[in-house]
Amino acid sequence: MRTTKSTVTTPQGLTMAEAIKLTAKAESTIRTWIKNEEVNAFQDSQGWWRIDRDSLLYKASQRPPKSPLQPPQLESIPQSSPLEKALTEALERERRINDELRGQVTLLGGELIQITSELKALLSKETGGKLSRWLRSS
Repeated sequence: MRTTKSTVTTPQGLTMAEAIKLTAKAESTIRTWIKNEEVNAFQDSQGWWRIDRDSLLYKASQRPPKSPLQPPQLESIPQSSPLEKALTEALERERRINDELRGQVTLLGGELIQITSELKALLSKETGGKLSRWLRSS
């Protein structure tokens, strides 16, 4: 891709501000792309850069090259550090507590259903109004 100086009086292409807004890239990044001829651009008669929209979008959509740094290999990580043991034990305790609480929630849900049905029976007409007399006397 070529950068050229143009004497065209009618500006074509994006201004630097438009290119920055369109790609969300820094001005220095776009200037580097222009300098390295990675996007099509030219300078208008006033010296302002005009950047080809299509080549800019293509360049902005490319992924950067992979870093030469590699993630640490699993063999290099200590397998049984004291911190790892403590965290594993704490996680197991939390899992046991979580299981116990889930069991309690299930039991309480069953009790709630039973109490609700008993209250519905007491409040229904099947009780012969005994409950309503009991409520008035207390």
